[in-house]
Amino acid sequence: MFLILTRYTDAVKIRVYVISVLRCLRETPFERISCEYDFSYISEIYPNLSLSASQISRLMKSVGSRRDLIVRAMNEISDAPKNIIIDGSRIRSWSKELSLPEVGHNHNHSWMPQINMIYIFTTGQEIEPIFYKCVAGNISDTGALKLTLEERQKDVSYTIFADASFSSHENINEINEFNVKYIIPLKRNSLEALGINADYKKASSIFTYNKRIITAYDIQKDDYRVILFLDESKKADELFNIVMRIENKNEKILNSNKSKHEETGKIDPVEAVSNKEKLAGAIIIKTNSDESPQYIYELYKKRSYIEQSFDTLKNMLGQDHSYMHDDKTFECWCFFNHISLLLLYRVYNILSKEKLISKYSLQDLFAELGHIYKMKIGSKWETTEITKKTKLLCEKISFPLGK
Repeated sequence: MFLILTRYTDAVKIRVYVISVLRCLRETPFERISCEYDFSYISEIYPNLSLSASQISRLMKSVGSRRDLIVRAMNEISDAPKNIIIDGSRIRSWSKELSLPEVGHNHNHSWMPQINMIYIFTTGQEIEPIFYKCVAGNISDTGALKLTLEERQKDVSYTIFADASFSSHENINEINEFNVKYIIPLKRNSLEALGINADYKKASSIFTYNKRIITAYDIQKDDYRVILFLDESKKADELFNIVMRIENKNEKILNSNKSKHEETGKIDPVEAVSNKEKLAGAIIIKTNSDESPQYIYELYKKRSYIEQSFDTLKNMLGQDHSYMHDDKTFECWCFFNHISLLLLYRVYNILSKEKLISKYSLQDLFAELGHIYKMKIGSKWETTEITKKTKLLCEKISFPLGK
């Protein structure tokens, strides 16, 4: 982890790292960091750190004044050849001292002073956030993308995920100029999807994903492709739910009509299913990527994983709002959050690798490991007794007990 901090002196490096670790464990205000540090075993590993509120404030202004060092630090930690760009977050701020907050529209359909954060992730087996860029809340999506790529200056492949509203000719042309691949999910009733014949004989490829059969129908347009992915298991589930809802509605209509001595108003399930059957279980993608349908589908699914986990982790850090009052401390606040997020993702990836995600959230994991204490006996620190459940968990995630 210190690799991301090699540009800094040892004194700065250690304090930034310790603050980021403590913020992983709970959303700790900076004025209480010193107290958290004093009662944590990390104060034995990295002793005698000055972490009072005033000292942290001076540290943040110093680190935050050098965005160029932050960029170089982030660029040095990853040379992954393929990366995903996502619209990471809208950070609310009413501070009049910050230059970035501007009134802009967000996904909650509300207008407020905000800062847009763009994030870049690796797309390998272990997904990690590797770069962030903050732009004013009134900057367009393509404008934010341009600023992010200009600052990162890495000759690698990028794929941006966007919603259907992003797919105007003007936006698409700008993305193509940046030499960035895009993946845009379309609505099932989209004009782009009309005319796709979901017949196995017309399929471009068939593959499996999470023990499900996925059939891909790939239509080449002028300078992009529209791919319809049909998940047969999902299709069966959707049609089952449609029929179940119709049966429940018809039962209510029947009971109502009995009291009125009528036999009208029932819904025909055959007609309802025939109207939905063609595109049930379908995901429709518009893309300029020349990768295989299977790669694009798996990348799209990774995007869902990234966004869900990213929302969870940034909520742990309280990353949707900021109380910083000047640009330098805000920049360092973002950098602290970035390092904390990177640490959390590494733990998250361990849980995912050991197939423990469905059993433990990160909060659950930290609560369980929080029962492990160190006790000083004589001149030595010893690990106190722990339960069998905690010990088994530590073995699964290779957590080094007694060290």
